[in-house]
Amino acid sequence: MERAQRAACIDEMGAECERAFGWKLTAGVVTVDSEPQEECLEGMHEAGCNALAFMLGDDEPGLFEITDRCELAELFHARSGLGGPCAETSDCTTGFCPGLAPECHRCREYASVGAACRPGEMECDPTRAFCSGAGAAMVCRPLGADGASCANANECRSGRCRANSDGTRSCAAGAAGASCGDASDCATGFYCRAESGRRVCAPRVKTGDPCVDEPLVCAEAEASCVGAHCRVRPFSSSRNAECRELSDCKNGLYCEGTAGGTRKGRCVPQVADGGACERLDFGACRIDSRCLAGHCRRLAAVGERCGGPYQCTAFVSCVPRVGDHGPGEAVGTCVRNATVGQMCNPYLSCVASFCDATTSRCVALKAGSARCQLSTECESQWCIPGALVCYSPCAAGAIRGS
Repeated sequence: MERAQRAACIDEMGAECERAFGWKLTAGVVTVDSEPQEECLEGMHEAGCNALAFMLGDDEPGLFEITDRCELAELFHARSGLGGPCAETSDCTTGFCPGLAPECHRCREYASVGAACRPGEMECDPTRAFCSGAGAAMVCRPLGADGASCANANECRSGRCRANSDGTRSCAAGAAGASCGDASDCATGFYCRAESGRRVCAPRVKTGDPCVDEPLVCAEAEASCVGAHCRVRPFSSSRNAECRELSDCKNGLYCEGTAGGTRKGRCVPQVADGGACERLDFGACRIDSRCLAGHCRRLAAVGERCGGPYQCTAFVSCVPRVGDHGPGEAVGTCVRNATVGQMCNPYLSCVASFCDATTSRCVALKAGSARCQLSTECESQWCIPGALVCYSPCAAGAIRGS
């Protein structure tokens, strides 16, 4: 990155980090454990371009996904008790966080069996009950034992709702040794394993332990079975090793032949500019290139021509140019993303700010209780429906109902 791009990246990532964690740390909603923090920082320092490419290409990009040495559950410890501010249930030492409540969120007690419930506002204790019914008639009902009728897995203690031969559905244990067709036939914490010509439920495998490549075999959500062991984005497999995605391979390699993750591939060197590539093989091109029309093309820098979105380098937008152009000719110019006070438009993005449609200039993100129309206008990235004001955590400023 050039200096301006680097500054834009720091501003954007800093704003995202502050929205997600900054206020929690300041308000004491969570605390940081220093030992895993040091390990995480060391891991980020050692992470290479494959790790960065994987994070930027993920559907839900996040700073901590750069390395397998950063575990949020180990880094942050919840401190909010009942009535304390929260953004998600993991912030609460007990109870849950009402994520769909119209007011700023505070940890609440779970509703008891038989009490009224509303998903996202008044939750049932997931270890004891489920929310049943519709509208004002919704109440917490006890989880079904084995053999109880059910509509879905959330209604059963085992986490398994089996279809019966007579067309009914009932809760089933789905524990070790039970017959299964896929993981949905197994209880929570189990997967469906091939064994001696049949398929049976087996306990999911802990990270680091030996595994066979089966769907949902690994206990940790981010882990996958690579090299016969459950690993979290190891970036460790060598050339020609079996893989499922870019994150399995060492820096400078990618997973070829996965058809978008639907089958196994092999770790091979990333393709040089001009070389042939498959669009569904994420990471086939190097970090400063993109697979366009079957070939790796270098991303354009500021001032260079471009043919559409995502053809310029980081924090640079492809802005259409006015004038005649022939078939196949580049139709835009790469322009550095705008900052607060600068001109913007639907093609030119703002950095850590938003584009005001009335003035066509980048405007600072709005604090809690400010009027809004879109969530992208708010620091919290949430414009409360109906109220049309920016949400603010209880610890960061009052809004309606706090």
